[in-house]
Amino acid sequence: MKAIDLPVRASALLLASILAMALGANQNWQVLSMAAATMAAIVLIHRAFTVNGQFTSPTQAAAASPTQAAITAGRANAQLIGTTYGWGGLAMLAVYMFSGLHWRHGWQYGSGMLLIALCLFVYARNVSAPSSPLAKPRALALAALLSPVHGIAAALALLILVASGKLATSKGDWAANHIFVAGGLIVVVISVLSYATYRRLSR
Repeated sequence: MKAIDLPVRASALLLASILAMALGANQNWQVLSMAAATMAAIVLIHRAFTVNGQFTSPTQAAAASPTQAAITAGRANAQLIGTTYGWGGLAMLAVYMFSGLHWRHGWQYGSGMLLIALCLFVYARNVSAPSSPLAKPRALALAALLSPVHGIAAALALLILVASGKLATSKGDWAANHIFVAGGLIVVVISVLSYATYRRLSR
């Protein structure tokens, strides 16, 4: 059982959302920016349900041992979260380096998100390598436990952002807030699905 890569159509939609966010930032069309971020969230959340849903299929489950299935699931979910951070980082850089909208922290957050994405893709590549220490049962269990921790942290960040009232700001970080909300929601959903899949497979 192989990890499912992001389909071309989904990749195109994510790219379109980045371009739309940059256009929205350039024209100060906040509704367009929010709609584009929402589209990206829908694409990645739908993909997360599709990927994790394959591990509930008896046919798919019989195609690999529980350990191998857990490795494949971990790799796929790491790729999905990596894609989420990659989308967020590229959107942040596109908005704050090319649209004309100014926020001094844009490039910092964008670069940081891309670095996290790179680390997640490196992990995904190595966890499925033959004899990888990351594929040991204890390492898989630790990685699985980090999923809900990551999800809780993202959920708390979302709550703080909403409670602060920053979503209604007219300052230059309004576009960044759209990225934070969409990305945070995606991370929460994938983290929950990832942990649930691991628990199911570990039984």
